[in-house]
Amino acid sequence: MSSPPNFAAWNAQTLANFAHEAYLQLQMQHDLIQQLQCERKDAIDAYRSLARQLPLPAVALAPAAPGHRP
Repeated sequence: MSSPPNFAAWNAQTLANFAHEAYLQLQMQHDLIQQLQCERKDAIDAYRSLARQLPLPAVALAPAAPGHRP
């Protein structure tokens, strides 16, 4: 892993430019996260809607074990 930049040595304009670029990058990441969360919610809702439409599979119940009371 490389060492972090020496921000103390940067001039004010370089720091301002870096901060601006970092802010823009964070905004883009935030927007992408929001979009993905909405898409995930839509996918879950679509799955649940489809699952409600499917017939339930027939399940064969095994006989109770001897001496077992339900």
